[in-house]
Amino acid sequence: MSRSGSSQRTSVGLAWTMAGAGGHMVLQVIALSLLGRLLTPADFGVVTVALVVVNFSSIFAQLGLNQSLVQQATLSRNAAGSAFVISMLLGTLLCLAVYLLAPGIASSLGLVDAAPILQVLGVVFILRAAGATAEALLVRALRFRLVALLDLLSYGIGYGVVGVTLAWLGAGPWALVMGHLSQAALRTILTLSMRPHELVGPIGGPFVRQALRFGGGFSMSRVANYVALQADNLVVARTLGADAAGAYSRAYQLMGMPASLIGNALDRVLFPTFARQQDDRSALLENYVRGTAIVTLLSLPLGVVAAVLAPEAVLLVLGDQWQATVAPFQVFALTLSFRVLDRLNAVVVRAVGVVYRRAFLQIAYAVGVIALALAGSHYGLTGVALGVAAALVGNCLSGVWLSLRVLSGDARSVVTGATTAVPATGLIAAAALLGAWSTRALELPAWGVVVATIGLCTSLAALAVWLAPRWWFGALATWVATNARDVLPTPRPALTRWLARLERGA
Repeated sequence: MSRSGSSQRTSVGLAWTMAGAGGHMVLQVIALSLLGRLLTPADFGVVTVALVVVNFSSIFAQLGLNQSLVQQATLSRNAAGSAFVISMLLGTLLCLAVYLLAPGIASSLGLVDAAPILQVLGVVFILRAAGATAEALLVRALRFRLVALLDLLSYGIGYGVVGVTLAWLGAGPWALVMGHLSQAALRTILTLSMRPHELVGPIGGPFVRQALRFGGGFSMSRVANYVALQADNLVVARTLGADAAGAYSRAYQLMGMPASLIGNALDRVLFPTFARQQDDRSALLENYVRGTAIVTLLSLPLGVVAAVLAPEAVLLVLGDQWQATVAPFQVFALTLSFRVLDRLNAVVVRAVGVVYRRAFLQIAYAVGVIALALAGSHYGLTGVALGVAAALVGNCLSGVWLSLRVLSGDARSVVTGATTAVPATGLIAAAALLGAWSTRALELPAWGVVVATIGLCTSLAALAVWLAPRWWFGALATWVATNARDVLPTPRPALTRWLARLERGA
């Protein structure tokens, strides 16, 4: 496939994935808002700790086999059957192991009530294993629209219907458990129905050997990264209690939604695309530099607005019992760009197979998170958040260094791409501060502050994009104009003139 054809397909896939992720985020906000009013912080805290253990253990349920289905240039005839058999065996073993070890794990974390929850959640290993191979094959085939729709449907029914209904009926933390299991089960059923494949294959052979070599480094990296992402929750639970863990985890989840929206879209679309270009390092470097500019342009203004509107956002989404969440949320909002950019770093090194060097950086990141979270815990939830934020920034910068080293790139090009977002962020930050200050002075309700401030930011951004697109997009201008024509339907005359102006720099 030519570079132009690949770029067009990537742009369309990214558009669909971002749209699906945006819908997923809306559903997540609605579900979280309802559950936050029906459940207590302690309910969330107990399930959060159980999910930390389950999600960490799930890394070993795949060993990178299904990532290898996407990454390898060619697949043998029975590769899917081999991946499925091994995934099911590992998923079953992990389910049994978690069931037997749950009482001891819960006791060591100081949350005995989490043991039965952990035992039931172990079923998710089998559910995920059953659908993982089919999903990998869909991603390999670049069927991003279908994957996005499956995400929306499974989450909407799992959490939006099952979880919220059980919470309303008084099920307490079990509402979250059953919502999680329902989502996993429905996703697996839908994925297998959309992409059936061989269910039997050898557990040896060239594919398995190559996949395990790749999967070893990939799994090491995931283990270290998962420890880094979840160790702070365990530190908070251990040092500050279940209520604090619930408040802290909600702050992380709220800010994690836009990070996941952008980061998951980049990962899902760019990984198979970059894997196809893994032997063309110049093309990968060009895409990586452009990606840093896009990431910062999308996430930096968003993080600033989220930090400014944090008090109202927490009140509207979670309710007034969650005020302890505001300060950690603001800290995480201001590091949103670093979080998303690190996802881009991960995609690059995974696509070219440099997984072991990435793993060592992730181990250093995990050590940094644990040390800084423990140090920050002496100053409450805000102290933990600041420590974690510092570790996150360091990890992102080390990831940029590795990506440039692998691609033989120049740091100046990345800095130039990232600074594309500076004018846009300055304008949005000024609008957000002005809108929030003025509406709070008028004593508008929380929803009024949010609507008015976001409306002001959006209006100014739209005006700047329309009147001075080159000022807004900078070096991305030509790329935006070209790919907009690929993604959008036949544009109206005014939009056609705007795209032409964008390309020629008027």
